[in-house]
Amino acid sequence: MPKIAHIEYFRVPPRWLFVKITDDAGNVGWGEASLEGHTQAVEGCLDAYIERYTGMDADDIEHIWQTTWRIGFYRGGPVFMSALSGIDIALWDLKARKLGVPIHQLLGGKVRDKIKVYAWIGGDRPSDVTVQAEARKAQGFTAVKMNGTEDLGWLDSPSALDDCVERLKAVKAIGMDAGIDFHGRLHKPMAKQLAKLLEPHRPMFIEEPLLSEHPDAIKALSQLTSTPIALGERLHSRWDIRPFLESGAIDILQPDISHCGGISEMRRIAAMAETYDVALAPHCPLGPIALAANVQVAAATPNFAIQEMSLGIHYNAGSQDLTSYTHNPEVWKVTGGYIDLMKGPGLGIEVDEEQVRRLSKGAKAWISPGFIGPGGEVREWKKTRCSGTQPCPLCIRAGSDCQFTAPYTRGRVPSVPLEEHIDGTLRSVPREFEHSASEARLVPGLADRVIGTFGESFTAEQSLLPSHQIDMGQSQLPHLDQVTSRAHSSRNSPEPSQTDLQGHYVGPSSGVSFLLRVQKKLHQKVSFSPNSSIFTFGDAPLPEFDPSFFVLPPKDDAQKLVARYFEYAIATHRFLHRPTVEQWLEEFYDGLGVMKEKHGARERTAVLFMVFAQATEYMTDSIKPSGVDTSARYFQIADNQLSSETGEIRLTSVQARLCQCFYLLARSRVNHCWSLFGTTAHLILAIGIHRKRRVEASNGTDLVEVECRKRVFWCAYGLDNYLSAALGRPRTFHDDDIDQELPTCVNDSDLTPQRINTNASKAQSIMMASVAHNTLAKILSHILHDLYSIRPPPLPVRVSLSQKYSEELQSWRKNLSRFLDAEGVDTSLLIPLFQRQRNVLNLAYYHALILVHRPFLLSNFASLNSRKGGRGAPGTPDMDRNVKECLNAAMKITEIVNELTEGRQIFRAFWFTQYFAFCAVVVLYVYTIQQRTAPEERYRPYFDAATRCQKQISAMAENESLAQRYTVVLEELRLEAIKQTQNPARQLGNELNSAVQSNFSAPQAVMQPSQIAHGGINGTTMQSPVNMFSASDATMQLGDGPNSTTPSSLMAELTSWGEFDSLVTAGIGGLDYMFLGDSSRSWDVDMDADPGRMLLQ
Repeated sequence: MPKIAHIEYFRVPPRWLFVKITDDAGNVGWGEASLEGHTQAVEGCLDAYIERYTGMDADDIEHIWQTTWRIGFYRGGPVFMSALSGIDIALWDLKARKLGVPIHQLLGGKVRDKIKVYAWIGGDRPSDVTVQAEARKAQGFTAVKMNGTEDLGWLDSPSALDDCVERLKAVKAIGMDAGIDFHGRLHKPMAKQLAKLLEPHRPMFIEEPLLSEHPDAIKALSQLTSTPIALGERLHSRWDIRPFLESGAIDILQPDISHCGGISEMRRIAAMAETYDVALAPHCPLGPIALAANVQVAAATPNFAIQEMSLGIHYNAGSQDLTSYTHNPEVWKVTGGYIDLMKGPGLGIEVDEEQVRRLSKGAKAWISPGFIGPGGEVREWKKTRCSGTQPCPLCIRAGSDCQFTAPYTRGRVPSVPLEEHIDGTLRSVPREFEHSASEARLVPGLADRVIGTFGESFTAEQSLLPSHQIDMGQSQLPHLDQVTSRAHSSRNSPEPSQTDLQGHYVGPSSGVSFLLRVQKKLHQKVSFSPNSSIFTFGDAPLPEFDPSFFVLPPKDDAQKLVARYFEYAIATHRFLHRPTVEQWLEEFYDGLGVMKEKHGARERTAVLFMVFAQATEYMTDSIKPSGVDTSARYFQIADNQLSSETGEIRLTSVQARLCQCFYLLARSRVNHCWSLFGTTAHLILAIGIHRKRRVEASNGTDLVEVECRKRVFWCAYGLDNYLSAALGRPRTFHDDDIDQELPTCVNDSDLTPQRINTNASKAQSIMMASVAHNTLAKILSHILHDLYSIRPPPLPVRVSLSQKYSEELQSWRKNLSRFLDAEGVDTSLLIPLFQRQRNVLNLAYYHALILVHRPFLLSNFASLNSRKGGRGAPGTPDMDRNVKECLNAAMKITEIVNELTEGRQIFRAFWFTQYFAFCAVVVLYVYTIQQRTAPEERYRPYFDAATRCQKQISAMAENESLAQRYTVVLEELRLEAIKQTQNPARQLGNELNSAVQSNFSAPQAVMQPSQIAHGGINGTTMQSPVNMFSASDATMQLGDGPNSTTPSSLMAELTSWGEFDSLVTAGIGGLDYMFLGDSSRSWDVDMDADPGRMLLQ
């Protein structure tokens, strides 16, 4: 008979203890001895068992069990029995594997082919219950278990029970069964009330309504309700269970196979329960070995009812899950509420020993948190919320070491804010815990696996702006903080470098009243959390979510998201290879959220979730009625994967982060994008993606990787240029360091690791537009370098450069004229992706023209009134030609935006469209201001086009979005244009008054496209500017009053377009210190007394 040669145990995350037994013939068996919160105690017991049982016959399972139970004198209890469970399960596995049969064959054979299962949902937050239950339903479950109540006192308010009833009703309403777990939190007075309240709604069972230390009370409670009562997880042997069976106190028995002595004792407990007509529903919030052992017993047990599964349970958040540590996680696939009975030998799972050993190194034991009531008393398995600061007053009162675990978040790890006195000393201020914008980066995500998100049904229809009425006139402006004056330079000294509110460098600058007014308005309209990370400050926080529960979307929906990503979401930024991503998707779902190929699994998983996230932004139901922002969930899961990345830098690492950059832009988080792009660019440089790689077909080079390296670099290169233009900051990549080739113009379907088939189809390649955009990015790079450097070129040089780049852009467009101009072709006949590509390239082209020519319209805002002579000066042929080209490009952009809006083809995620439109409208308003003394017909078409486009931008505005910032600034320019176009004989009329009162710059919701077309704003109409120059308002005439500054003084000292864009796009700039004396303080006069004021009096 084989002898036990080795017994080993492995402490592994999240809170499990695995046991491996090897006999002298090399046969192996695995067991689980997990005892949550007492790992070290069980390990000590196992050390004793190792010494005792090494050398004994491995087949003598019952003899070893009885030796453990009887010879030790002291017996039972959770520690001893959990250690015994690990030994017992491993011995059964070893024996069955040696015989080549499943364990249930050794227990008398199966009585069923499928095992009914249920899963956990949090249930603490009523708003989460329906969403989580629907997610479990989409995953295949038909039953769930959830928390019953928050912790309650011995006698609490009856109203404290109402939420539990509502949560149960919500789950039942979607056609699912639900068990209610009280964790023994209740005491008799409350338990009796709750049992009666729940009874009409027919829960599947109520679990541990009272602690098992009170068998008589449980019996009494069972006689008061018809709802089945379940317990057993804290009963560790037949002898512990017998009193409950004999008294008839329970209907469902829930022993835990890792705590009750393993398979041997579980089998006996089940048989004993059957004689009392009590069902078996084993407790198992533990690992895959324990669950597999339960399944083997269930297969051979007549009175088995349902099995708990820990798939995606909150305890596993931020760590390993049920699908980890095995090579065949597909055995846990749930269909119609059941899993199939495993057919493999032994437990039926294949343990990944390499991963077990690797993750056991340095693993810490899970510690059950202490639950403290408001009076400092210890409570049952629940805690009240902390103050949200560290140290926590409750922990101080209890004399405990504060680990900031007081908020009961079912697996969520909150951020740890520290409160400060004004003098800088730390203090703790009790307050309700609130999640900060930076918390998303502290929340633990998933590790080698992700158990999935929600089961929404996606459609391929294009997203339309929701139908909301917009209220632009009733918002109250916040009080302005007093601005601390700063020392400023002399007029004869170089101006100090400007930074925005984030401390980001934005180039040399100065500012006067117009910029300060813009800054103040941005202060008023766009609020930023002071708790935001320095890397995200200036952006709206991503929506928070509970990371303890996340279920994969159904595979069909995931496939639709991948299709939407490649067929619409990414028009020209195509740096992923579709067949590769689809292959990863298959691997991911075949493994139930585990990549079978472990090398680089985190990055591949992150790429998948970023594809889901970005595609969701272009789906009709990107945000469900429940209010759950699924794209933000996908992003944060991907972010967690990348935060745990180890080893060498891989191409996939860069692809995932580049996906994140584009997603953040789509969500108006440009500062976060800027910070992340810096890391991404450095990774690109570190692995040499910017350099050309020699390719030899004979040496086995992967051509997909070669092409993806090119695609990644040139998409990053283009993004670098657009961020530089939008933020007015230096570029990261420098042309002198780059020799990477442009990508090959080949469809993904014609690109394989061994071959590139460029002649496979006569149709236009999807990559054509992407390569064209890359080529345009190279031209744009030179434009930014030569025309927007820190030292602008002299006027003659600027004229020559503008001619040069105009010709380069025209040549670029000529090569694409059949596609971009499409004369005589109905563009609606183009497939959606080609329509998107055509619009993106046209917008990018016209924006590049604006960048070339707008310095001639206005080289700096101080020269708005300048009429100096000389080559290229206003009124010369050079100037007129460049200005005309700039205006034509701006008008083309407004026409494209108008077509998109009227065709209901515009998304909030079109970040570049919003930015290009903003640049165009600024140009048109500036031209209107410059032409204030000219006949109205000269500038009127431009003003009208700008006003229309401004409305369309405002329709995309959400709180703290880029579109909102653009709208604030454009409204200031619009009002300035109206004011400056008046003269002593032609005074401003009623429209300015109504425009000021309408507070057009602060949209509170999104306008429906139909409203835009008709000018409807909050039930009113923004009047056409037809009569705006004829009515009289003596108080607003040019030169009257402190707010009627001329353009030269209004915009003096702003020295570049880049700084103007940066002020708007990057956040709020710090411009006050640029003013001499106390002139800046005039902006704060009476603001506290009249916070709703639009213009200063």
